[in-house]
Amino acid sequence: MTVRGLVKVPAVPGDPDQPGYKRIFTVRGRGGDSPRNGSTRCPWWITSAQSYQQFQDRDKVYFHECSTVDGKWTNTSKKNKFNHNPAYVSFIGHKNFLDPKMVYIDGSFRMNSDKATIKNFIFNNDDYVQRDDNDKYNDVWCYATDHTIFQDCIMSNFQNGFYNANECADIVLDGCILYFNGRSGADRIHGHGVYTQGASSWNNKYLQYPTIIRNCIVFNNAYYGIQGYVGSMGVYGLRVENCISFNTSTLYPMERRRANILFWGPLYDCVMKNNCTYQENVWNYPNNFGSSTSVVNGYVGDNYCPDGLSTSPGTYIRNGGNVYSRPDPPVNFIKVYDVRGRAHVAVYNWELLDDVTIDLSRVAGMYPGGTVEIINVQDLWVDRVTAVIDENRCVSVSMDPNDHSVQVPQGDNILTPNKTFPEFGCFVIRHL
Repeated sequence: MTVRGLVKVPAVPGDPDQPGYKRIFTVRGRGGDSPRNGSTRCPWWITSAQSYQQFQDRDKVYFHECSTVDGKWTNTSKKNKFNHNPAYVSFIGHKNFLDPKMVYIDGSFRMNSDKATIKNFIFNNDDYVQRDDNDKYNDVWCYATDHTIFQDCIMSNFQNGFYNANECADIVLDGCILYFNGRSGADRIHGHGVYTQGASSWNNKYLQYPTIIRNCIVFNNAYYGIQGYVGSMGVYGLRVENCISFNTSTLYPMERRRANILFWGPLYDCVMKNNCTYQENVWNYPNNFGSSTSVVNGYVGDNYCPDGLSTSPGTYIRNGGNVYSRPDPPVNFIKVYDVRGRAHVAVYNWELLDDVTIDLSRVAGMYPGGTVEIINVQDLWVDRVTAVIDENRCVSVSMDPNDHSVQVPQGDNILTPNKTFPEFGCFVIRHL
């Protein structure tokens, strides 16, 4: 990664003490005079943002580059625990999602305080290399409590990319990319892209405040892609929507690959809706809603799962519109999700064409003549090409394996996943 550049946040007129005033703080790893007050001239260290007790609702904290040569934020524990006062505060990396100069955190954010939004960060544990039962970083991952949103972040090289416990509610993971998470253990392989326990069942909080995993791309993790699991008490209020989850169980040799999406029941008011999954043509467990337990008020609809989908008996609001197997005869299928004006795209190239056409007409702001960047998520920072949207609001994408690459994972005894081309590709298409 390149050194992160500094973009100054303009001053906002008004009275900082006035209720509802949008106060802006900056965090930076160098420069500034004492005392550090969070201004552009005297920015905070990260520890000030983690423990500040006077946040007000709507405050914003902008992170800029650190003072190291590569611009990465890091510390010894890698956990970066936030214990500030509960207020609706946003922590924002100052570059947009998938910009090559996104703010890079060598470690995770563990949000122990409620009511936070975390946007536009790369979270990666650079030292997660041993990846066995004795690795001291096995307990480092991104974590959320009540009323917390992680949006447009990248989470890679942890035991679990993201985790939340079921004593919390109103947690959202939105538009994030999670890959290369997991490790090897003496008993089995461990670790998932997303490991969620759903939402709190106390006083039926999950009905008003579910846990939502949406618009995420999850791939090449060690065990499950997205797993909802608690145990015999069951999962409450978990919604997985508009996600692309593919080729899980690829970091270590496995006799049978695990599910890309798994809801491990009993399930109560859970939703699996409008997702796309894929596995190479290998022996794998299907995606699973309930795992042969019970389902109450389930919703399973409009999922494209050619790698299989199993649903458990119970009561359903809806269980239909799903695809359970590869098409015969082969007919291409392309799914385009609009995620705040960028496209998350799953291409099922069953016809093995050299190129496919992607229709961007339903993605906000994608108009003829506009220049976009097409990113192959399997090599996120390298495999990028630009294109111009044609008069039909479409772009052409190569499915030739020779035109694409796959990132090599970090760690000891880690397998490099196969390219999924030409049969399948997953892309992010963003404005330039």
